[in-house]
Amino acid sequence: MKKAVGMFIAMLILAVSTAPAQPGPGPGAMRRQGNPEKMMMGALNLTGQQKTDVQKLHADMERSMVKVQSAVRLARIDLRQLLDAEKLDRNAIEKKVREVSNLQQEAKTALIDHLFAVYAMLTPEQQKTFKEHMARRLEDGPGPGIRQRMERRQHRMMEED
Repeated sequence: MKKAVGMFIAMLILAVSTAPAQPGPGPGAMRRQGNPEKMMMGALNLTGQQKTDVQKLHADMERSMVKVQSAVRLARIDLRQLLDAEKLDRNAIEKKVREVSNLQQEAKTALIDHLFAVYAMLTPEQQKTFKEHMARRLEDGPGPGIRQRMERRQHRMMEED
């Protein structure tokens, strides 16, 4: 049992490490590839009460994520200004990098908390389906939106050299 819970936690950490504090792909992207969360919720065959409870949890998580994402974006603007300054202040830059990192960690932790809250309200059979879907998402790796952002970032870095 402990091994299964440990494996589940490892899967969750890997699933949320795809930069949840980053802006997501455009609205059409999810329609083209299907929304994995909606697909999983459909496969769980939730009761009416479970659907209501999950929707409330999801709305609460979205609210907290908007706050964290905004804080990350503001901190990155500050960091960019520090890096653009004529005289670089190593201590200030390191402090700002830690701030961004801490905010990103806060977002990942909030997502893990959300997933565990959803998991806790499921029946054992639903929990099995939930874990299978999470494992599949990990096998698929980051979505096309994340891959495209990573490729653009690498391209910009190569152009700067």
